[in-house]
Amino acid sequence: MSAWMERVGSENYRYIQEVFSEDNPTEQAHLRNCKVLVRKGLLQSEDDDRVTLGPFTWDAAKRYCTTF
Repeated sequence: MSAWMERVGSENYRYIQEVFSEDNPTEQAHLRNCKVLVRKGLLQSEDDDRVTLGPFTWDAAKRYCTTF
């Protein structure tokens, strides 16, 4: 979560694949961690109404931001 917030802040929706590329092992690990954060509901999709309770799945076509 700290790597996400460091790169984009807590207020901006971003595409995960634009924040963390798959260019090297570190970036790949960050990308995998983001998918876990989405499943836990800690990264929220732009169109999430927060009515449906997880587990959520990452959708590359959606933008995400932190939920706190």
